[in-house]
Amino acid sequence: MRRKKIDNTQQVSDKMLDVNASMQGTLRFDDPVNLRISGKFEGTLDTKGILMVGEKADIKANIVGEEILVSGQVFGNIKAGKSLRLESSAVLNGDIETPILSIGEGAFVNGRIKMTEAGRRGNASG
Repeated sequence: MRRKKIDNTQQVSDKMLDVNASMQGTLRFDDPVNLRISGKFEGTLDTKGILMVGEKADIKANIVGEEILVSGQVFGNIKAGKSLRLESSAVLNGDIETPILSIGEGAFVNGRIKMTEAGRRGNASG
């Protein structure tokens, strides 16, 4: 399986679902999908694959996913199974649970951070 690294241009895959709309409700994916939300969303997000919150996005939801990249605003808790990356433009009001966390200079976080056991095991030394 070929994977591309998430970068600032947010180009991840040839198969990307890009949503620029206002939505309410529960958005759940049982199969992996690369999803970018650029508009407004209120409710619950449960994804597999890569979830990107665009710079102009306004999300009011609890988010569960594997790999999550936030460039916009999120009001809600985030639980990332693999990694969470907050870009410098990110605003997060909510708690974080993830094994790997990256926070860009200038990002705003108001909440608790819980690093899960998987992250500690992978970085344990000698």
